[in-house]
Amino acid sequence: MAARGLTYEALLSTVQSGDFAPLYFLYGEETFLIDEIQRMIVDKALEPHERDFNLDIVYGGEAEARQVLSLCGGYPVMAQRRVVVVREFERLKDNRLFTTYVENPNPAAVVVLACSNKPNLSSHPYRALKQNAASVEFKPLKPRDMPRWVEARVRSYGRRIEPQALHMLIEYLGTDLRTAVSEIEKLVTYASGREVITADDVVHASGQTREFSVFELQKAVGEGRHT
Repeated sequence: MAARGLTYEALLSTVQSGDFAPLYFLYGEETFLIDEIQRMIVDKALEPHERDFNLDIVYGGEAEARQVLSLCGGYPVMAQRRVVVVREFERLKDNRLFTTYVENPNPAAVVVLACSNKPNLSSHPYRALKQNAASVEFKPLKPRDMPRWVEARVRSYGRRIEPQALHMLIEYLGTDLRTAVSEIEKLVTYASGREVITADDVVHASGQTREFSVFELQKAVGEGRHT
């Protein structure tokens, strides 16, 4: 698996197909997507009954590098692989010690090192991680990116969303992906049994989150915002 130049879409595709790298470096301000891909790696890499002995989730502020490196060097118990997830890796004491591990990661493990910001990529261990691990920077989505993202998320539920409904939904979602996912799930449930989510669905199912009237939503569409 190539270590450089990974996009979120490429990472998602390889994880969904079970093509795991031994080491992932995830960083950036869009923490929702970082959290989501962490959960997906765990779900795809380990069966539920394998996790008691083969899954470690560590928070950087509560551990030390030598302790975590010991976990990363372990081998699976009655499973194909073990998984180690380090959240807030930037807070891990002495994380520079990972520079050596990066050069020769445990092939029987899937290690995920996640930072909740963009660290200094010119210094170790981040420079070594950027060069050798499967790394992805998660930048906040811009408003112009939201329609495509929302449409793709709706399709993942086997549904479609009509253009007016899409405009109306994005008008009050902004770029908050956590809220977007919650609203999309609400819409899918509300439109149960129907393939296409309509503007009426948005008005009735999503009105509880923010106080937008039907008039305000339709006015936003009429003005052509988020086209």
